[in-house]
Amino acid sequence: MSCTELFVWVASIFTAFGFSNSVNYISINSPPEIQEKMMGLSQSMLSLGRVIIPIIGAYIGGVDAHLFYPIATICVFGAFLILL
Repeated sequence: MSCTELFVWVASIFTAFGFSNSVNYISINSPPEIQEKMMGLSQSMLSLGRVIIPIIGAYIGGVDAHLFYPIATICVFGAFLILL
């Protein structure tokens, strides 16, 4: 198994747990009167992240392509730990 395949598997597992848990956490812990605002804010931050993260990834890839996978794995694992 190559490094790329391993990264995809690890990232997919953490992402699957992370997205479902974040939506559940927001819906359970926010008061009903502001729940829709919190869900909208969460989706807005996810969309913003989908724009900013490729820019950061391109910069890291430009500095040293071998740093991309270890840094991305650390970020995904860190996000998973935050959600716990």
